[in-house]
Amino acid sequence: MADSSEGHSDESKPIPFRTSLYPAIRPDQYADNEFKDKVILVTGSGRGIGRALALAFCSLAGRVCFTDVNPTTAADAAREAGEKYPAAVVTSIEADLRDYRSLERLHDHVVATLGEVDILINNAGWGDFLTFDVTRPKDTWDTITLNLKGPLDITRLCLPTMVKRKTGVIVCNTTTGAVDNYPFCIPYMIAKTGQGKFIHCLQLELSQETDIQCFHIHPGCPKTTMGDPETAMRPYVRELRPTLWKWVEGYLPSMDEDMALAVWSMVFLASGKAAVLKGRYVNANHDIGEVLKRADAVVSRNMYALKADTFEVIKDQPQAADFYRQNKYLK
Repeated sequence: MADSSEGHSDESKPIPFRTSLYPAIRPDQYADNEFKDKVILVTGSGRGIGRALALAFCSLAGRVCFTDVNPTTAADAAREAGEKYPAAVVTSIEADLRDYRSLERLHDHVVATLGEVDILINNAGWGDFLTFDVTRPKDTWDTITLNLKGPLDITRLCLPTMVKRKTGVIVCNTTTGAVDNYPFCIPYMIAKTGQGKFIHCLQLELSQETDIQCFHIHPGCPKTTMGDPETAMRPYVRELRPTLWKWVEGYLPSMDEDMALAVWSMVFLASGKAAVLKGRYVNANHDIGEVLKRADAVVSRNMYALKADTFEVIKDQPQAADFYRQNKYLK
């Protein structure tokens, strides 16, 4: 699992926008046992992107834990993996990202059955479409707990042994909510932005003494239960907020991209082929082969990062922040 070779590309040309599999992330570039002996934890892997991703790792002989808040869906996914991919080692367990003790049990189960985690995919998440003025405080904090506290907690549990071994991969499925501004799902956007900032800052800590790679990714827009207005919206939204309903009806048709784009983009990150982009935001719709060809520009201009573009200022003396900007790990 080596880094992709970096080349040169004309930066004046737009990067291709992908909505399905394309050459740079093709599955056949991996050996059948590419992830043999790699312990992989994918949260929210009982359905949707998480399930498809965990199955992809199983197809490459990984040691994979399926987990979901619904124990039945997690067990069914693990059973399917065992039947389809005999070279994989699989297990499953119920886990609720909102409950730290549940995450402790999850981590202990993975270590006991598969070994210490090598690859952590923080995939599980949920959010309602609703205007903030009528969002209940409990729903706000439940959403932030699930989408921010949970990923931080499970990362904290898996991280010490990664640091000890000086290797590992952590990927957060943040969506474009981490970098763009959208109405009608504010708690979800807050949490996803927090995940993105977590990844950027965590990489700075880890790059000092380890080879651990951290990423957060927009997986594209495949159809999932979160994109279903019947499950992602409160029943009264159509009557209470007709403008919101029209916005969602206009937005949801775009959520029909190939699930394989999300899956194999994340496998690509987990493989180590995008190490030069560690600590950054990755958009699965952006051809990652072309992004890697422009890696020098990405690093020198600090692209694909959460930041504010401001005018340059004149300072009488260096400020504390200047020290960090000069640090090679921030570039």
